[in-house]
Amino acid sequence: MSTKANDALQERLVSWKRIANYLDCSERTARRWRNAEGLPIHNATGGASGTVFAFKSELDAWLKSRPADKSAAPPQAASAPRQNRAWLVVMVAGALLAAVALSTWSNTRSNRAANTIDPDRIALGAFVVDPAREDAPVLREMLKSKFSVTFARNGLDVVSENSGSSAPAAFELSGALDDAPSGSTISLSLVHQTSGGLLWAKSLGAADEGATAHAGATYAASVLRCLLNFHSAVPEFSAETLRHIARFCDATLDDEAGINIVAFAERIRESAPDNPSANAIFAGTLAITQMSWENWFSKEPLSAAQSRDRKIIAHALSNDPKNRLARSALVLIDAAAARKDLAQAMTILENALGDGISDFYLPHIHGRLLYLAGRHDDAMQQYFIILATNPYDGALRANLAMVLAAQGNNEMAYNHFERAMRDQPARKFIPWVYLESALFYGDPDFAETLVNGVVGEAAELSDLQRSCFNAFLAVRKREGESRSAIKACSELEPWHQFRIFAALGEADRAFAVGQGYWDYAPNGVVYAMLPEFADMRRDQRFWAEAEKFGLIDYWRETRNYPDFCRQDDDLDCDAWITSPNAYQQKASLTP
Repeated sequence: MSTKANDALQERLVSWKRIANYLDCSERTARRWRNAEGLPIHNATGGASGTVFAFKSELDAWLKSRPADKSAAPPQAASAPRQNRAWLVVMVAGALLAAVALSTWSNTRSNRAANTIDPDRIALGAFVVDPAREDAPVLREMLKSKFSVTFARNGLDVVSENSGSSAPAAFELSGALDDAPSGSTISLSLVHQTSGGLLWAKSLGAADEGATAHAGATYAASVLRCLLNFHSAVPEFSAETLRHIARFCDATLDDEAGINIVAFAERIRESAPDNPSANAIFAGTLAITQMSWENWFSKEPLSAAQSRDRKIIAHALSNDPKNRLARSALVLIDAAAARKDLAQAMTILENALGDGISDFYLPHIHGRLLYLAGRHDDAMQQYFIILATNPYDGALRANLAMVLAAQGNNEMAYNHFERAMRDQPARKFIPWVYLESALFYGDPDFAETLVNGVVGEAAELSDLQRSCFNAFLAVRKREGESRSAIKACSELEPWHQFRIFAALGEADRAFAVGQGYWDYAPNGVVYAMLPEFADMRRDQRFWAEAEKFGLIDYWRETRNYPDFCRQDDDLDCDAWITSPNAYQQKASLTP
């Protein structure tokens, strides 16, 4: 991690407990100072019930500015015991980066006038249940409690039906629960309080009322977290623009084929063509798609339109340096422009995170690139940090579980997979990577129950995929032959074939099928860095592909070697990495 990132970690204090320790007072006193005297406390996710953080420099300045006659004034922060500061650095290093992983909400509640709309607050409206049910009152309270608790855990500020608040909520969420023989369904609707317009609606179902309530609450929390991030940054967005933003946020959680996230972002820009923040949302989203694994090493440079967008956003930022959406969009555009140079792109992202710029999923993209570079342990730590303050990000939790499984932590990995499926049951990506992890790392009997059970159904496995996986597991259980598995899997997508053929010890077949898609996607190289493919990494063809995608340049330039370099005892990574043509010089090592 860059020096700037480390400096940012040490500058921030996360949670009331750590802030109070730094001020040498009780948590209750710190809260009172915040409410009565303007102690500079920031809400990391926009709500008083969520994670809070503070900057040491701001706290020190506040302490110095207090009148001398304040009887309750604490000692100056500089006089805090040295060992107490050291304890803070050690104990909160991970928690501090969690604050970097969140958006920095620019408007604190203490600076807002009374009776104005609070752009960070959500009201829970009515939850409708069939009145004929004897348990209807209890069920209504269960739903409201479930949503309220889930939102609070995700850092969202919630009030009940917009009553009794000096600053009314900007949005109101309501729902209706319906029962059917096949299960329960909850229909949600989000209304913009100022205009009264419907911004977003969604129906989600599960096997029973409890699971349905949980799925609805976690999904709504993810959408609202995304929406409030943009609304807090730009409270003047119109109801029409907010409606497009809500649908954009919903689309980011949708695994259906053909979903074009950029098209949703373009509607945001079209609804507010003169708003630089709307332009930044579109440009940042486009850059994110260019940084997917499939497009990471694309030979296509930034388009003329993107270059123009960058100039527009940079000009807007010069007029408004605090526009965090514009700052994040510029980082993404520059990282996308540098994507053929992984070291440069990584440096751009890490410097931005060190400066506290974290909108547009910058921490997620950083974790993705760490994984791409074979730095699985670092990626895992990044995922843990983000999940600490965004616990319902099912896709991110599945990525974490995938790394844990690859490291042999199967029980922990499976728990995270199960949690991710409960939190976001509609995402097909989650059961799919659950199956893959069990196939290659788990007990084959357990993996077989997943393939042929509810997890396989949730992943919507085709007959061809199920046949392939069962044939592969038969080989793992020594009940079948490799050639039967090869035949059963020969019509799958190439990235699945690569992994299965490699796991069967069929290196030639794996590399042959890899040639069909490695020209535009490094998935095969990424897979080959996983622990079970040690034999593949002794083949010069792996190093040839790693060289082509710029990974050797990254490892050599940064000295951030992939994890397998310390895991493969008999692999001399220095010999392969330090010379640009190492893979050719070491061709004699090919099995």
